[in-house]
Amino acid sequence: MDPDIEIMHVAELHKLQPERCVKVILSPEFNRKQPPLDVYKHPAFNDYGFGTSKNCDNTTNLSPIDVVWKNRIASNPRLFNGTKFRIHAVNTVEDGNILMSLGVTDYKEFLGTNWAPYAQQLQANGKELHGNSQAFLSEALGVGASVITRDDFLVFLCRSEHCAEAPGTWDVPGGHAEPKEIIGDIPLPKIDLSSLDSNKVVHEIFDSILREVIDEVNIPRHHLSAPLYTGTHRNMTSSGRPSVAFEISSSCSFFSISCKSFKRTSVSTELLVVGSSPTTSALA
Repeated sequence: MDPDIEIMHVAELHKLQPERCVKVILSPEFNRKQPPLDVYKHPAFNDYGFGTSKNCDNTTNLSPIDVVWKNRIASNPRLFNGTKFRIHAVNTVEDGNILMSLGVTDYKEFLGTNWAPYAQQLQANGKELHGNSQAFLSEALGVGASVITRDDFLVFLCRSEHCAEAPGTWDVPGGHAEPKEIIGDIPLPKIDLSSLDSNKVVHEIFDSILREVIDEVNIPRHHLSAPLYTGTHRNMTSSGRPSVAFEISSSCSFFSISCKSFKRTSVSTELLVVGSSPTTSALA
C-alpha cells in the first residue's frame, strides 16, 4: 500500500455516502487531453518518440503510449487493454450529494501516461498549457475498499508479481469500474459518452468494488454490505492516479476469511487480516 497519497475529497465525518447520494456528470471535456506534438521533442521522450529513437520505427510511427504498451506486453503477456472511467473532479454539492465529473480512458493510456517514465514531463506540460498537471494523463479511476469483518478486522491483500501496478505490495481489495459492463466492449475512440446512463455509471462504480472483493477475497456477496463512499484520493507514486475509497462490512469473521475463504489468484497471493491490536492479526 502506497503511503504517498493526496486527498481529493472526503465524505463528511459520520456521513459515509450510499450509492443513491453519488451523482456523475459525463462529458468528453473530462477526457484526457492530447498533447501537441512539440511536447514529444523534450529529451524525456527520446526513447519513446515518433520514429526518432531506438525503440521506435519510422514505418509504424508509434506514439509514446504505443511504445510503453508494446514494451509492457512484451514483459507481461497477461496484460490486456480495456476501457476505464476517467475522473476529472469530485465535489460535495449543495444538497449534500457527491458529484463526480467523469470522462473515459483505457488501460493502455493509463500505463502509457500515469505509469510512464516520462509522466513528470507530461505533468509539467499539462500545468504549463492547461493549468492542470493531470490534463495529459489517463487518470483511470480505481476503486478500493476497507473491508471490515464482523469482529472488527481489516482485510489486506498482497498483490501478485503479475500485476502491472505495484506488484508485490500490500493493499486493500480493489480494481477498476468498467464501462464495458454498461455499453459492452467498445474501443475507447468509439465511445459516445452521451449514450451512457449516469445512474448506471454510478451503479457500476459501486458494484465494481463488490465484484473485486468477491473475486479477490472470495467472500460471497450475501456476506457483504452495500458499499459506502468514504472519499477519493490520488496515488502519487502513479503520478496522482485517482481512486474512490469505500467501506464494506462483512458478516464473516476474520477466522473464516483467513482460514476458509481466501484463495490465491493471479492478482493476489496472500491475505492479511489486521485487528485493532498488533497481536490480533492473521496471515493466509
